[in-house]
Amino acid sequence: MTKRYRYSWLVFGSSLFVGISALALSPEDKCEATKNKVAGKYAFCRQKAESKAIKKGIAADFSKCDAKLGVQWTKAEAKAVKKGTSCTDNVSSVQVQAFVTTHTAAVATGLDGGGLPECGDGSVNAVGEQCDGGDLGGENCSSLGFQGGAIACTVTCGFDTSGCAQGGVLPATGQTISFGAGTDGDVEAGPALSYTDNGDGTITDNNTGLIWEKKGDAGDVNDKDNTYTWCGPSCGATYVMDGTVKTSFLDTLNDVSGGGSNCFADFCDWRIPNAKEIATLLDYTHGVGTPLVDSAFHTATCTGCTNVKLANCSCTATTSYLSSTSQPTSASTGILAAFFDNSYVQTVSKSLAHAARAVRGGV
Repeated sequence: MTKRYRYSWLVFGSSLFVGISALALSPEDKCEATKNKVAGKYAFCRQKAESKAIKKGIAADFSKCDAKLGVQWTKAEAKAVKKGTSCTDNVSSVQVQAFVTTHTAAVATGLDGGGLPECGDGSVNAVGEQCDGGDLGGENCSSLGFQGGAIACTVTCGFDTSGCAQGGVLPATGQTISFGAGTDGDVEAGPALSYTDNGDGTITDNNTGLIWEKKGDAGDVNDKDNTYTWCGPSCGATYVMDGTVKTSFLDTLNDVSGGGSNCFADFCDWRIPNAKEIATLLDYTHGVGTPLVDSAFHTATCTGCTNVKLANCSCTATTSYLSSTSQPTSASTGILAAFFDNSYVQTVSKSLAHAARAVRGGV
């Protein structure tokens, strides 16, 4: 049989050009395309085996599917080598097999009435979800900055963390004394305050998903008694955030001078919380005279609290903490701050010194 090719004939001036319709692919592109096709065939093979097992009432046999995947994967790489290039990458056939196996099994379970696995769905799926509980280092939605309790959702397991509810749930105030029907202490609206000490000097708010810097009493950048100014050289002019809260506090946490090689808790995106974020830490359960925060942010005593990675070492000063929100009616000179001695948010001067607690996430 004679092979036929379609050509396009283009005339430019006195020159005649012949072009083949399809663009030539590099050996690497061909290998990548082949691997995608192999992975697709493997997924189809497994679902076909599931279908056959259901019809015959027997256990599914995936042995032929598994064997073909390895052979075809190796063949694709060997072909690339013959072309003088490499098609090896960070994804092996074994990893693809494990990933596809998990997800095709999840589809079969879902079709059988078990439902598809969801990160943070509050239940263990017998087949298809292997990240419930404390496996793989105990990662869970909360520790990854999401709301979702103990249901794990890690990339390692092949689950997209977007399946977890992103933080943003407004917590209760902590007030339980009722002053009549409909009052805060009567209704107690919102979920209870809930925090997780991550063991690295940070605390995750399980309601908002925000991750907070812990404070100690070691005389370092995390010391509760440190105070900072909002504006520096810009005071009296533009009043931008160029004071010590940036140059001494945030720049140290984010290791600006070191290029990010030694950031606090291995995160380099620390920032000053906005007024609503810092206000969520106020706990209206406690009386005046003690820091109005949950015990996660202020352990029984701060004496000797020199290692914020320890669960029993957490401090809060009974003073005002800066936010990143300028006061609307005096935006040039005033900044909003949360007071943890009397549980309120009010305007303070950008040029005066106040405490600060860094946060990350929520954006």
